[in-house]
Amino acid sequence: MTAHRTLAARAVMLDRPDVALTALLHCLVQRLSRDTCGATPSAVRLIANAPDAGLLPKAGSTLAEARAAAVNDSARERWGERIPGDPDRLLPWLAGLADAERMELLTLCVAVNLNDVHDDEKAGLLDPLCAMLGLDMADWWEASERTYFQRVTKDQISRAISEAAGPDVAARYKGVSKSELARVAERDLSGKRWVPSPLRGQAASAA
Repeated sequence: MTAHRTLAARAVMLDRPDVALTALLHCLVQRLSRDTCGATPSAVRLIANAPDAGLLPKAGSTLAEARAAAVNDSARERWGERIPGDPDRLLPWLAGLADAERMELLTLCVAVNLNDVHDDEKAGLLDPLCAMLGLDMADWWEASERTYFQRVTKDQISRAISEAAGPDVAARYKGVSKSELARVAERDLSGKRWVPSPLRGQAASAA
């Protein structure tokens, strides 16, 4: 779930250079002094091999099919066609870009370094940035039998139906098998913009 949220945050950030610059500064300013105490970890991972940890699709994963993945890949390909392959040409090429182009490229670089993939439902590093971006995961992800209900417990499916369609609807399916419950959950929740708590963020989950 948090992998899908990370991809969506990356995609939304592509249109928000102001948030990208703030996120980058939040990451870098804390490195100005070795004496910085109580530094807040950043969702921007400026560490080799770290940015895509947990985001590489595995067998059975739906990450590669996510709309956010397509948006991010398109932006990377668009710039990848322009960036010089010769490292010696890179700096002068960057210097020759218009300010707006440099900001667009900086935004992409920050976006593809966002990562807040974790296994629990606790608040993550990405929550404050998602709030700044106005990210609503219902715009990027929908629960279905394949993407969610097959992967969780029967009780979790029942809670989802209760939250999205009401306790009375959930009560109708008491005693049905998990596989059948997953099928009716996909049907009953279609178009209702329900997302599980790991995709809501701290503020939305507490509401």
